[in-house]
Amino acid sequence: MIYISAQPATVYYAWQVEVMLNNFISKGINPKDIDVLVACNTNDPRTSSEEHKLPWDKLVKHFSDVNFYFYQDLRLSKSYVSSIRPNVLSQFYKDYPKFSELPVFYHDCDILFTKQVDFSKFLDDEDDI
Repeated sequence: MIYISAQPATVYYAWQVEVMLNNFISKGINPKDIDVLVACNTNDPRTSSEEHKLPWDKLVKHFSDVNFYFYQDLRLSKSYVSSIRPNVLSQFYKDYPKFSELPVFYHDCDILFTKQVDFSKFLDDEDDI
């Protein structure tokens, strides 16, 4: 199973991702199964300035086994922040169609687990379709 989150490349989301990654790893999730999708907007200084890129560069370096993917924010309207998620997810699945065959736990980056979660009972859903 892979764990996917999608968020803008702002400092605000960088600290949430850092906390989430520390938590996931502390609860036994393999960092190689974590995919962090990040959307950059070259017209927005909150995601394109060097100052705002630095926290993401640090995360990529510190969590070297986690998979980070950086995409351009291609939305026509950027007024609703959460609409970034389907935009970035569609780019990711287009670039990596092999992931569409894997079980996915899609989540926001502002979550924490209080204990290890056994997802195995949810992995075989062929009979439920």
